[in-house]
Amino acid sequence: MNSLLEKVFSFQIIETKQLNGYENENYLIKTVDNQYIFKKYPYSEDLKSLIRAENKVLLFLSKKVSISIF
Repeated sequence: MNSLLEKVFSFQIIETKQLNGYENENYLIKTVDNQYIFKKYPYSEDLKSLIRAENKVLLFLSKKVSISIF
């Protein structure tokens, strides 16, 4: 997973820590410059609307506080 993230997003990962999640896997990704939350879901057509809504909330929150998401 780390090598894929480094290749796709062009950053160097220093640390990866698995976080709690319900229907998904969550990881705290620490890089040289920042921290990110990586969320991994099992493929499901039913989860698409949930993921879109969650993404909108996280994008909104990222503008309000100092966090980075992708």
